[in-house]
Amino acid sequence: MQITYDFTGKVALVTGGSSGLGKSIATGLIKAGAKVIIIGRDSDKVMRTKNELASITNSELVMGLSVDVTNEREVSDLMDLIHDKYGRLDILINSAGVYRLAPAEHMSLSEWNDIISINLTGTFLCCKEAAKYMIQNGGGKIVNVSSISAFCGFPGEAAYSPAKAGVSALTKVLAVEWIRNGINVNCIGPCDFDTPMMDEVRGTVAHNEFLKTFPIGRMGQPDEIVGAALFLSSDASNMIVGHTLMVDGGYCSV
Repeated sequence: MQITYDFTGKVALVTGGSSGLGKSIATGLIKAGAKVIIIGRDSDKVMRTKNELASITNSELVMGLSVDVTNEREVSDLMDLIHDKYGRLDILINSAGVYRLAPAEHMSLSEWNDIISINLTGTFLCCKEAAKYMIQNGGGKIVNVSSISAFCGFPGEAAYSPAKAGVSALTKVLAVEWIRNGINVNCIGPCDFDTPMMDEVRGTVAHNEFLKTFPIGRMGQPDEIVGAALFLSSDASNMIVGHTLMVDGGYCSV
């Protein structure tokens, strides 16, 4: 059975939308008819992805911007720009993130701050600034991207794991704060997906052995995240509030 969603007339912002899971989710939203803004820090990569996405649909449905999600002023200006251009923001997908491994005893404070800032603080800032306009307009959908690392302890993830746990916890808080304003906040908890974020570990003996512990026996493919994201962005999920939907090949079920 194939379930399709119609987001015609909806405006969606995808952070980290120039690559990886964000790019796949942006593609899914565009194919479902949404107007999509993708943002990232690498302006060249953002423009390449924007042009690629525009080639599969009406180019007027896609906008690409270079924005640092850890910069409060840049995020605020972005939301103002979206409101001025479209008059609304219906969907926010927070998929901007960074993954780096380091033994805790050798991790610098700078590395810690960078990982926490991009994965957690950036998510908070985008939620906060988007909510101001969503509340004015009667609501919206926010989908944050966490990880199985939020619920499991993996060596080398002394900063990444707490950052993603924070994203899942933040999702719960914002969900109960904003649901009566019409803003539905939920979260996706992916396992390892075959994206550039996995370049550091892909193909290593340790990672190949790790994948054997997954009931599904493999990494996820980027397009396999899209269904969960579109579901949580749609009215079909209206009664789901503050939930982290695991898209993990069964890893957290064993």
